[in-house]
Amino acid sequence: MGYKILIADDHETVRHSVQANIKLRYSDSIIIQANSCKEVSEEIENQNFDLLILDLNMDHINPLTFISEILEKHKKLKILIFSMYAVETFGVRLMKMGVKGYANKEEPITNLMRGIDNVLNGFNYWSSQISSLLVDQLENNQSTNLIDMLSDRELEVMLLLINGNTQKEISNTLSIHTSTIATYKNRILEKLNLKSFADLVLFAARNDLII
Repeated sequence: MGYKILIADDHETVRHSVQANIKLRYSDSIIIQANSCKEVSEEIENQNFDLLILDLNMDHINPLTFISEILEKHKKLKILIFSMYAVETFGVRLMKMGVKGYANKEEPITNLMRGIDNVLNGFNYWSSQISSLLVDQLENNQSTNLIDMLSDRELEVMLLLINGNTQKEISNTLSIHTSTIATYKNRILEKLNLKSFADLVLFAARNDLII
């Protein structure tokens, strides 16, 4: 059966590799590539897709906001995340939003293909760990994952900080004052029970947040 699939990633080699593997499995499929959030928006406005395979780290745009906007306009679109971030970073939030699955780029490509098979056939593709985290939230109204304690904006600021952006650069990217960035930074440290930025970097490294 032929599907129409959109692959969105800002690395050309990744897009071509994913496309080649999909073509081996679904030779009749129509595959379109996008290298930016703008191109993704344009493509899904102009045609219907059976599946969007989406990287989370494009254009310094908050991926949670971007995905929320996509699903608000295109409720039937199935989204499968393919990212370097550990699934625990965004997994519960994305599952609640309606994203269908998550595959990590550091895992074998067969895992991504298994996710594609599942989503195209009407199933989800989440690790058992994410399912457990979600159950914890629903049963205890609180997650055992510290990252889930952060707001979407705090998570966004943290990821920009730990990946080498200065407060001024983050201020320009997010269009907020540098003093606000400092406030977010202090909140992040407090919620994660950390004392310094060095502790935050170490926490990020241990949780595969630095890409």
